Amino acid sequence: MNDIFANLYREYKTRVTSSRIITENIVNPLVILFIFGVALGEAVGDIKIGQVRVPYLSFFLSGAINISIITNAMVASTRLFLDKYVGLFDEILTYPIKRESILIGKLLFNSILSLVQGIIMLTFTYLMKPGYFSKPEQIILFFLALIIISWGWFFILMFLALKVKTQDEFNSMYYLVMTPLMFISSVYYPLEKTPFIIKAISSINPLTWATDISRFFLLGLPDRHLTSKIILYLFFVIISYILARRSLNVKAIRASSAKSP
Repeated sequence: MNDIFANLYREYKTRVTSSRIITENIVNPLVILFIFGVALGEAVGDIKIGQVRVPYLSFFLSGAINISIITNAMVASTRLFLDKYVGLFDEILTYPIKRESILIGKLLFNSILSLVQGIIMLTFTYLMKPGYFSKPEQIILFFLALIIISWGWFFILMFLALKVKTQDEFNSMYYLVMTPLMFISSVYYPLEKTPFIIKAISSINPLTWATDISRFFLLGLPDRHLTSKIILYLFFVIISYILARRSLNVKAIRASSAKSP
């Protein structure tokens, strides 16, 4: 437990003491929410899902928060990749601490940061469009869902950061995988009237599962596939954790072998 909190504190010191955290984790999400949610919402109007109509800003909120969650995980994985690139991470792996505590410490900070972001963005949206959210107990479930959702993206991006070897590969991973992932999903628009190919790809996109799950708890929007999406996303979290843990163990073994005389 002490190892976990030590890694949590290290992540806190390196992230919070940087001025970038305000821009990356507070200003940028609110700008995205304002531009797409408020400005575009004025042009789009209400969104109808089944028999329920909600303002576009309220609809987009879940998508914006999920984008922020991915961004948080991307920043954390970028820091890990850079530590690995300069050799600092190999040094950390030789310390007398449990390897899993490195991941769990980073995960806790990432989850707390995502939760704070969600609260700020929800408050902003409520001030702009009050009265379109679920009951208080469902809001609690919404934030619990956000924490679990953040785990999936954190572990899969940590796995990729541990696997890629060059800066070019890491940048390509972001632009070729993460960017299309955001637009071929239910983040920005409902999928009911989209072309079949978009709907088919979106249906196997973990970001669609995460957005629809959080949107259900936040707005109570009907979703007949909700149970399957929850099961699929939990499976995604478990697989991502296994991959990240195995990659970390392999990296630790190699680091120990390299340091041995």
